[in-house]
This record gives sequence, structure tokens and C-alpha cells, in this order.
Amino acid sequence: MHPAEIRHDESSIPYGLNRVLWGESSWVEASTELPFEAMGVQIFGDNTIGWARILFDGQEVWRGDTQKIWSEKARFGGYIEVSGFEPGKHTLRIESLGVDYRPVTVAFFGFSEEKRVSAEDPLN
Repeated sequence: MHPAEIRHDESSIPYGLNRVLWGESSWVEASTELPFEAMGVQIFGDNTIGWARILFDGQEVWRGDTQKIWSEKARFGGYIEVSGFEPGKHTLRIESLGVDYRPVTVAFFGFSEEKRVSAEDPLN
């Protein structure tokens, strides 16, 4: 079983395993019913990445210039995570705002389970 169903609108552009959101309202989303503790989305690119918003179950949880989240060695973006939700079906969606016509590159979605690694027994 896959942890999530990934969907995107037809105006998003495939770039290897990533999706590039270009123009207003271009989007990609991940939906799951598995009991994850957190869900997140990784935005990553060069200094040309633009503005986006993140929605969790249809509610906006973040909005801004993706280039300003983080930068190091001429790479920009960051990981935005949502946690503290009840088990059930959830959808995390990222939409391009098209504010300045710069693309938003979505590298991947991430999911965290409650299981933790122990220093005494790292394989269990």
C-alpha cells in the first residue's frame, strides 16, 4: 500500500520526480488515510522559486515567498510540516500564487509515524 495518493493539476510541469508549479493556482497534493503523526512538503530550487500557499484539509496553514524559507549555497526552499491532527483522511496541498510569475518546485511530500528510534535498540 502506498502511503499517499499524489494528484496534480494539468498545468503543473513534471521535472524528474518533482512537479513545477507555474502561474496562479497550479497545484499538487498528497492525500492519505494512514495514521501519520505529521505530513509535510519540500520546496526546493534556485533563487527563481516563487510564492505559494499550503493548505491542510482545505484550510490555509502557510503563505509566502518560498525563496525566503531557507537558503544555503545558492539553493532555496524548505520543508513545511503540519502535525497534531487526528487520524483519518487528510490532504496536504501546495498551490502557486503566481504573484511574480516565478515557478515553485515541489520536491517531495513527507510523512512521519509515531514510531521512534531508540539509541539502545536502533533497529526496533
